[in-house]
Amino acid sequence: MKTVFLAALFLWVGAKPVYGNPDAESHLKSRKLLVSFVGKGTSLPIDVGVLKAMAERVPTLYEPESVLLSGSSSGSITTVFLSCFGITPDSINQLQQFLVTGNEHINSSLQTLRASEDPLKKVTQFIRGIVPALPIENLNAYGAAALGIEGLSATEVAALTPELVNSRSRCRATLPVVIVAANQEVLENRMDPKKFSISPTDINLFARKLNEGAIFPTRGDKEVDYSNFTVSWKKTRFKDYLTSDGHKRFVANHPNLNLRKDGLVGKACTYFVDESMAEILNRIPYQERLCDIRVMVTPYDRLLAIRASAAEPSYFQVVPEPTPAHLDLGTGPGGLSMAALAPLGSPVDETVPASRERLYWGGFVMPLVAQDIRRSLPSIRVVATGFNRLDMTQEGKIISALSLMRSDQISRRTEYWSDFTIKFDEATHKKIRSRGMTRTEEFQTGYRETKACMDAELSKSNLDKVCRPISREVIDPDDEEEVLFSKAIETAVWGTDSEKQAVAGKHLPVWRGLGPLLNP
Repeated sequence: MKTVFLAALFLWVGAKPVYGNPDAESHLKSRKLLVSFVGKGTSLPIDVGVLKAMAERVPTLYEPESVLLSGSSSGSITTVFLSCFGITPDSINQLQQFLVTGNEHINSSLQTLRASEDPLKKVTQFIRGIVPALPIENLNAYGAAALGIEGLSATEVAALTPELVNSRSRCRATLPVVIVAANQEVLENRMDPKKFSISPTDINLFARKLNEGAIFPTRGDKEVDYSNFTVSWKKTRFKDYLTSDGHKRFVANHPNLNLRKDGLVGKACTYFVDESMAEILNRIPYQERLCDIRVMVTPYDRLLAIRASAAEPSYFQVVPEPTPAHLDLGTGPGGLSMAALAPLGSPVDETVPASRERLYWGGFVMPLVAQDIRRSLPSIRVVATGFNRLDMTQEGKIISALSLMRSDQISRRTEYWSDFTIKFDEATHKKIRSRGMTRTEEFQTGYRETKACMDAELSKSNLDKVCRPISREVIDPDDEEEVLFSKAIETAVWGTDSEKQAVAGKHLPVWRGLGPLLNP
């Protein structure tokens, strides 16, 4: 076994890295606008309305050299489509046809997906001792449409193979893109994912335990640093795992993890990126960057990104990483393959990742994907297409009960990075969560609220109420600990000496609105 491991280490060290694109800097430094598509379940028509309204007043949207995209959860579907086909009047109309009108396969899939989103049905399943999890293939119709694959039979949609996707996709990778997915093997905190801590037959007791985040027995051996999304072993448990008896417990409890000598478990999330964004984000020191990096090379990689980001806890089954060579866990591309060959349970040094496999678990971990992008491209303005804030809902409490991370902490820290956010009042939030609108009504809501937000910025009135995060609920920009990594990285500051001096060593400004990008 040791010989095989050393051979793998030799091959990994000698492997060609996925970084080193000399054009990445010139390709990205002119970007003015980051549009981040925040997940809203099946209410994706809202984002089409947002995009259509913005296109009328923000001409930068139609400048491919000026726009960058990010997405999380179901927002990854819109993100992938636009990254493939760009933002043009024609592509927006195609997106509207795809997400608002739909087609035979989309409409069939939508019925299944909306039934799974029913909060009452979900809680009922929990009460019966069932953690809901649809097969990820239920998203295939959306994935195929996002990649421009047409003329598929129902049988082909049900089984999208890499060969079919790569040969029939019309995706041309037009815009730089970042899509986020949580790392399940890092964030899993339950003793047994199928075993509840109580008999969930008493609905009142179950609701109280859910509010306390205590519906599952947890191991309690990990902790998360929200400043950099790094997960580590708690010191007392780590010392125990290094003992002979503790070693046995570690192997039994964590078969998909290595025990690193530095106590690191890993990052809470993975960025799916094009090659230019991989080059730029890799400049952020690993201890500061929020996520691992997974490079998308083929159209099938983009389908994987959709699946990985949409595979939310209690919605879909986890999605395994099929191509470890494209993944960098801070030890260089291909490290996951080496980690899988390390002797199970034996302490390994920091050159070996803790994860022996990568399992993706949805985009809940980072609703607004912006922090590391802003640090890499300091002048870019960030638009968020509207939050369905999990910490306001029962869903957020479920996610907090299932994973190591708290949904309220996630919301506070990601919203901080928005310059311009489409904000919905509580009545609209309720309709979104209950799926109480038709797709056309959702589209109209996104369009209407975005116009109101742009009008508010131009008139300089009601801006906080209409199109900014809820300021009293986001992090305090004067708190050094909460905004520990809110400065531009030194290697990403471009421009004149005076421009560099204005940014260097200072917290990046946020909540700036669209500014000069917005036309009357």
